[in-house]
Amino acid sequence: MQLYRLVYYSEAADNLTIQDVKSISAKASIKNESLLVSGGLLYCEGKFLQILEGSIRPVNKLFETILRDPRHKNVNLIEFSRVKKREFEGWEMSLVFFPTSRDFYPEYIKYSGGDSFDPMSLDGDVCVAFLRGLLERQKR
Repeated sequence: MQLYRLVYYSEAADNLTIQDVKSISAKASIKNESLLVSGGLLYCEGKFLQILEGSIRPVNKLFETILRDPRHKNVNLIEFSRVKKREFEGWEMSLVFFPTSRDFYPEYIKYSGGDSFDPMSLDGDVCVAFLRGLLERQKR
């Protein structure tokens, strides 16, 4: 199976709550497991940064669903590429939530030159390293 990685950034709809985000993550985890898709999701200050990994059809189909989902707005593709291995093996969809970007500032500043959380300033590999680091931190 050829693996692909898709990284995107979006803004949450104005009425989205943290409970909605947790529900999205729980449902996505179940669906992604059945599709053999792994990944991670960061939610902070009304912004999503998500990484999906898997074969091309399921990853594309999930992204099409996200593009039509009214809970997302201003969806921006950061990267879509073929990869040699999964970076989120065993994480069908892990959610990392921070109320403010100050809560992960030390990790973020390692990868970004800016002070404010702006996923569009990062490339795909940096997004992967950043999100993996946050997930590892959360596991501890």
